[in-house]
Amino acid sequence: MGESDRATLLRLLLEQYQTLEQRFVRRLGTRAAASDALHDAYLRIRMARAVPKLDDAASYLGRIVGNVAADHRRSASRRLLSQTEIAASFELPSDVPGPDGIAESRSEVMALQAALRELPARRRAIFIAARVQGRPHQAIADSLGLSRRTVETEIQRALDHCAARLGKLPAGTCTLPRRKASRG
Repeated sequence: MGESDRATLLRLLLEQYQTLEQRFVRRLGTRAAASDALHDAYLRIRMARAVPKLDDAASYLGRIVGNVAADHRRSASRRLLSQTEIAASFELPSDVPGPDGIAESRSEVMALQAALRELPARRRAIFIAARVQGRPHQAIADSLGLSRRTVETEIQRALDHCAARLGKLPAGTCTLPRRKASRG
C-alpha cells in the first residue's frame, strides 16, 4: 500500500481514459455523463486516505469507475420525472396576467391617477409622501407644520376618495373612527 499504488492507478486512468470513456458512454448514455464519472473516479483515487496493495491495478480501476458510474446512474434516476409529473408541470397556472388583466390594470392606474388629481393639493402631497415615497407620518407632519393626527386624517381621506373613485368603497363612506364630542 502506498503512494506508488495511487500513482499507478492515476497513470492507468489517464492512459485508458478514451477506452473507459467509450465504455461508460454506453452505460451512462452521454459522453458528458461518462466524463463526469471518470472525473469523479479520478477524485476518489486522488482523495482516498489509503490505497490497498494492488495485484491487478487495471481491474481495481475498473471496479472504481464502475462503482462511480453506478452512483451516477442512481443519482440520475432520482432526478428523472415521470411522464405524469412532466404533464402536470405544464398545467401549473401562470402568475403572468393575460391581456385582459393587463388592460384592467392599466385602466385602474389611469383611474387612480385621475382620482389623485381631484384631491386638494395638500392632501395629494401628504398621500404621495406617505404611500409613494414611504415617508413616516411624523416626518410629513413636521415638514408641513401639522399634527400627526392631521396627516393621518388626510391620508385616510385620500384613501377613501381613491377607493370610492375606483369603485372599491361606496362614496361618502369614511373608515376614520368618529371623534367623541368633548364636554367641557
